[in-house]
Amino acid sequence: MPLVANEAAVAPDTVAALHNFYQQKRRALPRVLLMTGGLFALTIFIQNTFADEPQNLSGSLVPFYIGVLGVSALGTEALYYRQYSKRSERWAIEEFRAHQLRSSTREQLKPEYFKPESPRR
Repeated sequence: MPLVANEAAVAPDTVAALHNFYQQKRRALPRVLLMTGGLFALTIFIQNTFADEPQNLSGSLVPFYIGVLGVSALGTEALYYRQYSKRSERWAIEEFRAHQLRSSTREQLKPEYFKPESPRR
């Protein structure tokens, strides 16, 4: 019987840790997208400002290629972070409750996710 009591005591902590993990990943997405978009905008700005001959945007393919790379990078990041949606969080919690939590998710649960979340300012 002690095994069942220990499982019951650990379950709320693990569910909270899963929630903290997915929530932290979702909160990172806007910052990552903003930094990537800003980096590519800065690259276009620098390329046009400090080039030997100033180029207008319509006459050069370099900003086009930088834009294509930027959109590709933003799309890839958005698809990557899609795995941390609220739906995925619910599935992970259901998997945990069924004792079938994927090992990849289990490995990502660091001790920091088990600490109670401090209030946001």
